[in-house]
Amino acid sequence: MAGIQHEEQVHVQEQPELTLGEAADQLARSLPGHRVEILQGRLTATPPADVSPR
Repeated sequence: MAGIQHEEQVHVQEQPELTLGEAADQLARSLPGHRVEILQGRLTATPPADVSPR
C-alpha cells in the first residue's frame, strides 16, 4: 500500500530578544503586587508579603 506524504511549511516570525530591562517591565506588568528587580544581572520577582489580619 502506498502512503501519501504531506508536507506543510509553517512560517514563524521571529521576535527580537528582550533586554533585561524590557523583560523586567513585562514581568512587572504580568505580576501585579510583586517586586521585580534586577540584582547582579539576574531578574528576580518577589511575591507580596502574606499579611494575615489579627
